[in-house]
Amino acid sequence: MVAFDEVKNSADIRNHILDLIQKKSKRDNIEYTIRSLGRDINKCHSILYRYLTEDLSQQNKYLRVEILKKIADHFKSDGFDTSLERFLNSDKIYIEGVNTVKTCIVNNIPMYNNKNTNELIETIQTEINLKYINHNFIAFKFDEYVPPIFHGGSIWFVDCDLEPVNNSICAIEYQNKLILRKYFITKKDILLFDLNESSGVSEKYNVKYNILGTAVKATMLK
Repeated sequence: MVAFDEVKNSADIRNHILDLIQKKSKRDNIEYTIRSLGRDINKCHSILYRYLTEDLSQQNKYLRVEILKKIADHFKSDGFDTSLERFLNSDKIYIEGVNTVKTCIVNNIPMYNNKNTNELIETIQTEINLKYINHNFIAFKFDEYVPPIFHGGSIWFVDCDLEPVNNSICAIEYQNKLILRKYFITKKDILLFDLNESSGVSEKYNVKYNILGTAVKATMLK
């Protein structure tokens, strides 16, 4: 059902991948690099770089399970001791369909159309980490693709009791509309970026914006 499950980026995941790269280089007596790994799993090496860098200004906060599985499968088939489960035992947000954490069902979540956020489509339910059982949620449905990660047919769930952190996706209320924005903290300001990265549109956060919560899960409609 899900195409966009993610785990939180962690030093444990980064170090494990880099250790596998180093072990392959040593075993095969070759210079095996992030670029080599990207070629072997058919993913752009720049994506992997953003997964593995320690530079917080460039580092992806969340990692796609799909790509982690490709990495795990590649190294496992090459004789190394790893698996997707090894990655998923690291610090994580909820991953639908993988029984790594205790979960619960949250009902009556209002779902809005991302293009017309005054339109309440329906109320839905979802499975979520048990520790969030008393939290409040809203959801946004994307009918059309908004590059690079908001695919048509995806639903994004926002935890209204979770404060946004740097490089997260947050929901805000502005002029009686609900809007999803990317949340970035600089030395001087908090910036809210349009979801479409190619637009480059951003605004400084101020009191006219009411931050409602942070996106914690994405699923695809069946």
